[in-house]
Amino acid sequence: DGPLARARNGHIHERSKWEDQDGGVVGALVYFVLFTFAFSAACVGLPASNGLVTPSFAIGAGVGRLYGEVLRFAAEAAGAATSPFSPAGGYAIVGAAAFSVSVTGKISIGVVICELTGQLSYAIPVLFACVLGLAAGQVVEIDIYSMIARMKRLPHWPTLSAAADFALTVDDVFDRDEHLS
Repeated sequence: DGPLARARNGHIHERSKWEDQDGGVVGALVYFVLFTFAFSAACVGLPASNGLVTPSFAIGAGVGRLYGEVLRFAAEAAGAATSPFSPAGGYAIVGAAAFSVSVTGKISIGVVICELTGQLSYAIPVLFACVLGLAAGQVVEIDIYSMIARMKRLPHWPTLSAAADFALTVDDVFDRDEHLS
């Protein structure tokens, strides 16, 4: 919950190397997010089964913690003895939830995050971030599970784009000949 620098936080393990990287803690977090994103994206394309939710947790937590650390540094640069903002670790929890929901398209990730971390005091920000993450993810692209279903030509729900689409029945959108062969 405190700073990631060993000199300023007595709870950090002595082998922690966050501040030893080029750019300090912020540089280490940027490297962490970039490498985790690159290697996770490469693993999604493999024919072997792999995880998707846990890497999205890690990337979102890294981005959230990076945002929290930047706010902490800004508050310290302005002369505040302590950050008036929420602890930087709280931003990691909220970031993990928002990014995971935007990738998977499943809003229930917010409840999973609250249960995994035990941080029920962040339930409202986490659920709010999940709604914003879902909206942002849907603006950019469809969720990863729908994308995989489309790429593998598996049966999936069609994209509903107009009000007339909501009157369609399953028989209207399901092509029996394609899926029965």
